[in-house]
Amino acid sequence: MIEFGHNDGGSPNSATDNGRSDCPGTGAEVCTSGKTGEKVYTFNKYISDAAKAYVAKGAKVIVSSQTPNNQWEGGVYSDAAPRFVGYAKTVGEGTGSGVYYVDHFAATSKAFKKLGNAATNKLYPKDHTHTSPDGAKLVANAFAQVVKEGNTPLKGFVRGDIKLVY
Repeated sequence: MIEFGHNDGGSPNSATDNGRSDCPGTGAEVCTSGKTGEKVYTFNKYISDAAKAYVAKGAKVIVSSQTPNNQWEGGVYSDAAPRFVGYAKTVGEGTGSGVYYVDHFAATSKAFKKLGNAATNKLYPKDHTHTSPDGAKLVANAFAQVVKEGNTPLKGFVRGDIKLVY
């Protein structure tokens, strides 16, 4: 299970490279860290290379999109997905046999939209990225629901009734 996104932004080209940034693009683009001089590749390349390496060892790999920030921040719902959601989908659906995709972002978005403004905002007590324990449970339930509805190797492990959140 590979899920990335929130902390991968920034620019590796600057002298203030945070050491977590990826090179912009979706393929073979390469950047150079302005801080260390190291080569930095795209998000897609890192995830695709990891997935292929795991599949070569016999694993089944699930690439999941990131979970959303508070989509009701400011009082108006927005389901605009950050670039990493598209990147995860491209890798999950395009890497080849043994690699699967789960749209955790869409599942959680549907749950937040259903909850509404006030209830969703309560799940983000400190900032727009990190949920409360109740928010974490909702996000986990959204994942279980989308897995149960999907076609990944995890589907058979979601047993019994699950809490439907969207």
